[in-house]
Amino acid sequence: MMKTLTFCAAFTVLLCATISVGKVSDTAPHSSDQGMSAAQKRIIALSPHLTEIVFALGEGHNLVGVSDYSDYPQAAKSIPRLASYQGANIPAILRLKPSHVLYWEGGNKDADIAKMRASSLHLYASSVDSVDSLIADIENIAKFIEADQEIAQALIETLSDNLKRASEFKTPIDAIYVMNPLPLMVLGNDPWLNDLLSICSLQNVFFSSLSPYPQLGIERILRSKAKLIIYAQNKASNEAQSTLDSVNKSVSSELRARQIQIPDEFSEHKEHILAPFIQANPDKLHRFTPRAIEEMTKVCELAYTINYDVQS
Repeated sequence: MMKTLTFCAAFTVLLCATISVGKVSDTAPHSSDQGMSAAQKRIIALSPHLTEIVFALGEGHNLVGVSDYSDYPQAAKSIPRLASYQGANIPAILRLKPSHVLYWEGGNKDADIAKMRASSLHLYASSVDSVDSLIADIENIAKFIEADQEIAQALIETLSDNLKRASEFKTPIDAIYVMNPLPLMVLGNDPWLNDLLSICSLQNVFFSSLSPYPQLGIERILRSKAKLIIYAQNKASNEAQSTLDSVNKSVSSELRARQIQIPDEFSEHKEHILAPFIQANPDKLHRFTPRAIEEMTKVCELAYTINYDVQS
């Protein structure tokens, strides 16, 4: 997995880590035993997914610094940047005198983490590689930053409801997750995305690949027995829906719009591609945030409205 700080929600960068549960990683004294007032909170989030989680917990107004590519929600864009792919700006972090610093274990540089620890900052290490570990991470972050318990509980309940809805779909469907068309790159053995797919029994055809994101020739797609192709793109599709007869007429217009025509990059082979394409938003799925679960639920709902007998 990646060990340097890399940020963005495009297919080229997945926010992946190696440990399943985040943890408080400092030994510095802190006032959390008595509780901290909102005016005292000065939170720094050193990864886009952490920025987003802090906002989701209702604590975005207490953020005084974030990382590059912290672009959601909109309010995050105006917060000072303290970290990039080159590393964290430790002097700037110290000048801000933060009460809480959240970093990504597996994403932020070990040397930067060591410097922050040596400065006795109150640190939290976020580590996520599955849906279960994301839920645990959110719960732990809520405790660490002393978020409003009702807001935190409501968020967890919403995520649990989405997961329950998606998990009702149990019939396995062999699928290919296209991360990039040119060069053709698909999902391989990356644990985060495969765990998301497994919520509703979508089975990645290339799960056993030696690479998290293998680059393939189109012939591998054509030879596969995939029933569904999930196409990662973060723009809304204005194209007409393909194989409309295969979609349940009761499905919402939002979901119907996600079933797209064969993309131009595959048009040369369209006569040989029988599997339908549906759209997934990588900006949501590729980050360890509540939006990933929300987006995956929508993908699951659409995947199971398709009549795959029509494709055969």
